[in-house]
Amino acid sequence: MVIFAECGNSRHDGECMMTKEETRRACMRIGDNIDRYLKRAGMTQRMLAAYADMTEVSISRYMSGDRAPRALALYKISKALNCTMEDLMYGVFD
Repeated sequence: MVIFAECGNSRHDGECMMTKEETRRACMRIGDNIDRYLKRAGMTQRMLAAYADMTEVSISRYMSGDRAPRALALYKISKALNCTMEDLMYGVFD
């Protein structure tokens, strides 16, 4: 049985099919993957923010798992880090 729960993303107004714990883990995984690709690229959070045309605060929140990036943000980050959105979501490493 699928249980609908409030999404852990404070910017999401609807319901989603993930529990709060699943959402938290997904955010943490994306943040960990951003960190790995950031290190691989030899970049700082400040550099990533500039290349992705985002704020350092947003990058920091994504990396800490405090906020889930929306699709456009994930796309910009993936392009800046020279990887795919799937790499950031699922952790596909070379």
